[in-house]
Parts: sequence; structure tokens; C-alpha cells
Amino acid sequence: MHRKQMKRLLGLLMVLGVLVGMVPVMAGADDISADAFEDALAKDRLALRAVALALTIPQENVAREAERYNAYVAARGGEVDATPGNLALLEETVLHADRLYELAKYISFSPNGRKLFAAMDGGAVIVDLDTQDFRILLPAEGISRSYYDESMSRTLANPEDQGLLWSPDGRHIAIASPRQVLTMMRLAVNILLVDTQTGEVDKVVKGLPDQLNFFSDDYAGGIPFRAGFSPDGSTLYYELYGVNSLGLRRNQIMAYHLATGESELVSVFDSETTTSDAALWPVEDGLLESIAHIEVSGDRGLAIRGVDTADQLIVRDPDNPLEVGMYPRVVDVAGNRGLLYTSWVQTTMQPVFQLFSLDSLSGEVFRQALVIRPDAEPAQRLVQMELSTMMDDTSGRVKPDALIGMLLPDNAKLSPDGQHMLLLAGGPRQSPSRLFVYVFSAQVLGEVDISLLDMEEDTFLGFFEGPRSNTARGLRWLGDNRLAMVINGKYHLFEFVGHAEQ
Repeated sequence: MHRKQMKRLLGLLMVLGVLVGMVPVMAGADDISADAFEDALAKDRLALRAVALALTIPQENVAREAERYNAYVAARGGEVDATPGNLALLEETVLHADRLYELAKYISFSPNGRKLFAAMDGGAVIVDLDTQDFRILLPAEGISRSYYDESMSRTLANPEDQGLLWSPDGRHIAIASPRQVLTMMRLAVNILLVDTQTGEVDKVVKGLPDQLNFFSDDYAGGIPFRAGFSPDGSTLYYELYGVNSLGLRRNQIMAYHLATGESELVSVFDSETTTSDAALWPVEDGLLESIAHIEVSGDRGLAIRGVDTADQLIVRDPDNPLEVGMYPRVVDVAGNRGLLYTSWVQTTMQPVFQLFSLDSLSGEVFRQALVIRPDAEPAQRLVQMELSTMMDDTSGRVKPDALIGMLLPDNAKLSPDGQHMLLLAGGPRQSPSRLFVYVFSAQVLGEVDISLLDMEEDTFLGFFEGPRSNTARGLRWLGDNRLAMVINGKYHLFEFVGHAEQ
């Protein structure tokens, strides 16, 4: 098994190896002034084009990683090839974008866009686009290969979970998957920590075995759940779900200091307030997360877990019919803004996106939804509509005439600096997909031409989600103002360009 895995992985690495010499081709905010970028948006004069990739990697780096992988296999008693597998691929010295998209099952870029995580058949790699270096990701001693492979594949199957989290400096990645516990009852889980310089993957909670019985009276330590990095990248905060304390199950937020590998307790709270989200979002007052009581009558909404202060709860109104069963999830936080993706448990109400400000966070966020008027002028296109205007509180459905001529976003993302917002509408409900960019300073929503992307609208139905297109689910706003999108089932990389005048 090890021999076959190595051949598959290293063969792909010969191809992926060309990633490092990427010619930076970036349009939009980097190639034109910010004023020109926003002026083009206000006139609907932006378009998307594919990023041109033509990449190489030194063969000595490939040989080094092959030797490192051989040593890993040998240390675990496996067979070792004297030379890297699949030598035919050594001839493939340039990797173009289409070849990358064909090989990679999952792609993620660091916050500055200069490091790449790529998962393929046989394993995953980290590529540094500046230093012309890469690392095969290998589990640390004490982690079985089967546990590692299964954890990776389960987590990366749900891109909207925020299950793969980069540290701000790009040095570390945390991989978490609460959904494995809540929806699949897979209790042998941990948070995996990737060192992008060494390529080693280790468990954050070292003493937790690969297999355990969470409901056993003998186990009291809690399941590692969701995670988030501090703004300076020095600390990984993580949540332990269901810690047994004197017969009661409670949750704990721990601070894992990356320099020392030591953890300390920073917050304790009721274990029933939890969701399947994998991310904790660092904000000025602590760590923001979405909460949902196990019972429909319990608190749902948001919590800021104070690191040095008391926790704050921002919950929906249980007496408001439109907020009963509300299941809000934090999907993005940047600057002083955040976005919720809100669905309703056991109803047919259509999921919505809700925008909030951390400067004035209150329960009002749950009573409004983002709506697009596509045929209006850019300065009048974005509307924050009251749910009571849009939805019938007796049937739990959108009112027949409430959204005539309007679109509900299928996904929404903030730019890394929080100054812009992507809205993609369409998919299974409103075809074809349309992409918009909102400029907060000018309060303008411009449409971006995506007519050349050759998309096929396919539908995904997830846990506590309505039907969504896979294109929308894969939407990412990366460093350097590039976008990652799933097109026809594969990740692709795009950039903004000025649209030619008609």
C-alpha cells in the first residue's frame, strides 16, 4: 500500500512541481488605481478572466521531497522505491492552469495568495510561490496513515465548513471538522495542525487517541472542535466540545501557543450552544462564533467568547415567528464587518445572507437579509430587506410578490481588507449565475461579467443548507484580489480585468 501511495503522490508532485515559478498576472486593484477599479464597477465595466499559470520547480526540490517521503515510509516499515515513482512525469516541466485544475480535488491559498495548498489523489502538498519550494504533507509520528487520510478527505469534502484555516502569516494551517461529530457521529476526531515550512501534520491535542468512545464515563477531555488563529499568527484558539466536569458537559476554549506547543484555558461555557462550523473568528473583544442550542427553543445566534473579558451573547428573538428555528452561521469576518448564512431548521424558508458590523453588533442582524435589485442603477442595487417584509411568518415562505425583480445571493464573501463584498446569485433557483461586487465606501454594487466562464449549474444540498450551486459554494476572495471558484466541479483561479467598451 505504501509503495502504491508513494508512486501516485510523487508522480503528481512531478506535475505539481511547476507551481512555484508562477508569473504574477493580477489585474484590478493592483494593475489600476483603486479609483479606476471602483469607477469600472460603478459602470458595470469589470469582467473575470482566467489567471494564466506557467510554472516550474527545480528538480532538486522534487528529489529532496522524494527522499523525505521514502524516509517516512521506511520508518513505518513500508517498502521504499530507490527512485521517485512515475518517471514519465519528469518530462512534464511546465504545468498550465488546466492541468492543475484537473489534478487537484481541493485548492486553498494563503491570505496573501503566495502559498498554495493542493489536495490530490495520494496526498496533499504546500507550495511556496515565492521561494520555489514545496513540501509533501506527512503525518507526525503517532498518527496512523489511515486516520490521517480519512480525516483529510472528510474535512475537505465540505468547503463551506471553513474546515481549512490559514494563519495570517501563512506559516500554519489548522484543519477541523465538527460536522464529523454532529452529523456522522465520528468521534475519533482532532484538529490537525500543518507546518507549511516543514510539511509536518500533527494533532493539536496530543493525548487524544485515534479511536475513543466519547460517551464513555472514562473519557472526560472533550472533542477538539473548531479553531481560529490570533491576528498575529502566534496562537491557535480551539474549542473542546463536551468536557465532562462533575457529571456536566461543558465546552472550553483553549489557547494553543505555536512557539511552545502548550495550551491554556481561556473560556468555559454550556456545551449545548454549538453548531457544525469549524471556524472561530478573532475579533477585538474575543472569538466570534455562531451558536445553536440543541433544542429548537434554545438560544441561537452569535457569541463572542472573551479571552480576557466575559462572554457576550447576541441571540435571536424566540417570540418572533421568523426567528424560531433560525440557524445562523458565520461565513466571513474581515475588518469590522461580518456575514451570516442563515437557514431555518425544519422549515421550507429560503436561506439568506445577513451583513453585520462588529462596531454595533445586535439582534437586528437576524431581522434583515441582503437582496439584489439587478436592474437598478449600481448605487441602488443592494438592499437590506426586513425579513418581515420578505417572508410570511405563518407559512415560513417567501411572500409571492416580495422578491419580484430581485435576487437572493447564493453566496457572499468579504475581501481580505473588508472594504468590498462579493455576491453571487443564481444556481438552482435563479439561473444563470451572476456575480456582483459591492464597494462599502461608495455604496455601489457593480456587476462583473462572467459570461465567458463556461459554467454548468450543478446543485449541492448540504446539512442545514438549502440547495446551492457548487459554483457558489466554492467562491473565495483571495490575496491579490484573485477569486477561486468551482467551475464544472473543479476549482479555477480568476482575476478582475477592465471590460472593453461596447
